Formats: sequence, structure tokens, C-alpha cells
Amino acid sequence: MDTLWPSDKDILPYKKPTTAAQIERLFYHVGLSVSGLYVLLHLVVSRVIYQAYQQRLELNHEALMRLRRLVNKLRSKVKTTSITSLGENRRLTKDSKVYIDRCQQTSEGIKTPGDDYGWAHLNRKLDSLTKSLEEYNKIIGETSYLESLTFESKLFTDQCKGVGLRLRSQEKGTKLINSVREMKGWFIHGRIPRD
Repeated sequence: MDTLWPSDKDILPYKKPTTAAQIERLFYHVGLSVSGLYVLLHLVVSRVIYQAYQQRLELNHEALMRLRRLVNKLRSKVKTTSITSLGENRRLTKDSKVYIDRCQQTSEGIKTPGDDYGWAHLNRKLDSLTKSLEEYNKIIGETSYLESLTFESKLFTDQCKGVGLRLRSQEKGTKLINSVREMKGWFIHGRIPRD
């Protein structure tokens, strides 16, 4: 059987359909443009977010420093008066005799460290400072600064709470990874503990 081969000039090279080639080119160009747009947006947005975060940290720092200065200023203006000048250390007996005590017993209970400790203590202090600032601003009639201060103090306490939690979760993750690696080594080397 003789097979007849066509002559070389009769063989036409294969060409992709133009529609498929155009769709392929379209996808290629769209992919390139979208990836370029993503890179540009990532560069711009990440810098903007970083700057906003830095501004927020600066605002927190400045608000807390102002609050600290205000507390120190108010503390320096507090005047104390001894109980002897107020007459609160005198006792009358049945015989109408007046005794003057050298010290006075207060009726406040003993505070345990658990009552006034850690973040709860800081939150109570910040709440009391916020309340006193609110009263002060009501007298003056200016509340816009107080609202931003309240927001920033809450934001600061939330950030402080997140730091400890993050560190604890990182430590737990590291311990878990190390224990998994150790067990994997046991299986690889055939030394599985029997206890």
C-alpha cells in the first residue's frame, strides 16, 4: 500500500482561531493590569494605614501626657487640713469632758490587693478621671475635647489589653509547634515513648 503524502506546498500550518487568540490576549492583559493595580494600591494603602496608626499612637501619647499633667496640677492644688483644726478628733464623755484624740480611727474597711489591682484599678482610675473631667467641662461648657479624650483613653486601654493576649498566644503556639516537632522526631526515629 502506497500512501500518498501531500506535497509540502499543499500543507497549511495550524493557526489558532482568532477568537481564542483574542480571548487569551485579553486575559493576559487584564491579569497584568490587575496585578499592577494591586501592587500600586497595596503600596499606597499600607503606607496610609501605617501613617494613620502612627498618628493614633501619637494622639494617645499626647492625650495621656496632658491627662498626667492635669492630674499632677490638680494634685498640687489640693489643700489638706488637719483634723485637729476641723475639730473632728474631739470626744465628749457623759461627764461633759472633752477628750482630744491624737489619731482618729476611720470606718473604711481594709482593702485587699484583689480589689484594687491591675487593669481593673487602671480602668476605675480612668473612669473617675473621666467623670471629673466631664463635670469640669459641664461647668466650662466645652465637651468636644472630653469626648476625644474618652475615646482615646478607651482605645489605649484596648491596645494595652491586646499586647498581653498576643504574647500569651505566641508562647502557646511556640510550645505547641515544639511539641509537635518532638513527637514527629519520635515517629521518624522509631522511638515512641511507651508511658
